[in-house]
Amino acid sequence: MRAIAAATAVLAAVAAAGALAGVHPRLLLDRRRVESLRPALETTHRFLWERYEQDLPRMVAVATQPFFDKTFSVLPEDGSSLEGYAYAGYGGEYLLLYALLARVLFGKDETIRPWVRHFPDYLLHGLLPRRTADEWAMTFGDSPRRGWSSTAHHLFTLAWLYGDGRAQWMAREKRQLLFVKPDVLVVADEVGLREEGVVHDFMPETLKTTGGLRHASNGYVVGPEGETFLLFEGEPGTYRIAAVYLDNVPGAGRYSFGADGRTVHSWTSRNEDRDDHLIAVSDAVALRRGSRVAFRGASMPPGTRLTKLSVFSDSVKAPRGADWLLHLDPKSEVRETRDGLEAAFGGAVLELHRLLPRDASLSWGRHAVARPEVEPFTFRETTRVVLRPPFSGREAHLLTLLRARAAGAPALANVQATREGDRLRIAFDGADGRTAIDWDLAGRQVALERSRAGRHLLRTDQTIAHEGRVVKGLALPDSVLRRLFRDNAVRFVAGVEALR
Repeated sequence: MRAIAAATAVLAAVAAAGALAGVHPRLLLDRRRVESLRPALETTHRFLWERYEQDLPRMVAVATQPFFDKTFSVLPEDGSSLEGYAYAGYGGEYLLLYALLARVLFGKDETIRPWVRHFPDYLLHGLLPRRTADEWAMTFGDSPRRGWSSTAHHLFTLAWLYGDGRAQWMAREKRQLLFVKPDVLVVADEVGLREEGVVHDFMPETLKTTGGLRHASNGYVVGPEGETFLLFEGEPGTYRIAAVYLDNVPGAGRYSFGADGRTVHSWTSRNEDRDDHLIAVSDAVALRRGSRVAFRGASMPPGTRLTKLSVFSDSVKAPRGADWLLHLDPKSEVRETRDGLEAAFGGAVLELHRLLPRDASLSWGRHAVARPEVEPFTFRETTRVVLRPPFSGREAHLLTLLRARAAGAPALANVQATREGDRLRIAFDGADGRTAIDWDLAGRQVALERSRAGRHLLRTDQTIAHEGRVVKGLALPDSVLRRLFRDNAVRFVAGVEALR
């Protein structure tokens, strides 16, 4: 176990170094990629273990401690990221992973560092007051606002470390999730859509090119000048044209959008030397079926590329629809169950229970991965599971339960759920008896009860003050509370509410 922790610490150091050097950490630490490298990793592990078993902890310490000592010493005490807001999630993940491992492996507590403690403050200060899917944070440098910060899991961890209610609030703002130890995750999704609004996205490899523009080997549209275009097949109406492109030479490239031979928007790149994709959007233009929509460029500097062209409207009507997606290893064996499916892979099984609405459609099949060549170990295809809830007016609600177990263990039984407004009641039978959950989505509070043969084993229906925090409904002895707070309080989501 110590050797595994040591190897993980080395990987954390390599990944963090890659993040700070501008290498995407997901290229280094990803389960799918580790699986593809398993034979080489196992051979390396046997070699290290047989020859360096006694010396391995010291070797790991020599390899990792100087790097992280230097890293933590230069990080700002206010918790900010020198790479910007979104990329804070990449480097921060591996810094936190190392800090947690170092406490066990080296007896060195890096979680007391000011940067670690104040990291949630930095993320909170960056949030915009009126967040949207496209504009949600004040960013700078190499930090696209239209992406995601990938920080929910380490925000939960930081909330656990420091009893930080702000960190827990931000993590839960990402999505309504409920983790019930040891192996159940409940996901509550709410989608609101108007009937008006439609987006047509066109990947660059689907566009036609002329006049000097061409397709690179990866499909992007490149070249010094020319035009790339499509013939529109959507519903007639008023649309805007948008392009996602990259141009690192301010003032050089000249661009325009065309519709049926007319120039409808033109601009000169004003990118401030950022290696980031830009977005240009036209004014409203009338399109019909068969309209020729074009992106034109002139004096395009080397390295410029078009990565996507879109046509969208906020007035054209479209059928409402939302897909909940789950991607599985293509080698997984999937079978339908009474309320969902089970996916078996190796010695593990993933249960998916479709709780509400019960008439949400469920399907799965092979799915070709778009552009798998971009990352060398990406699956060429996956097994994609699709849940599609029906809409009631403008809204759709979906409640899903996921549970991981060993292949030989029994599945959950008598899984039930009801909803009254923002109140969810969920119950299921497992090895520990009957679990009943009362989940207030609006109030963000949870009550949990476990029973066996009519006898209550755990109830979370009280409010207890403990060491400056308020625990909503954890009727447990003080010694148990101390253990929960120290080791696992936030992840024990059933009833834990940090003091606001």
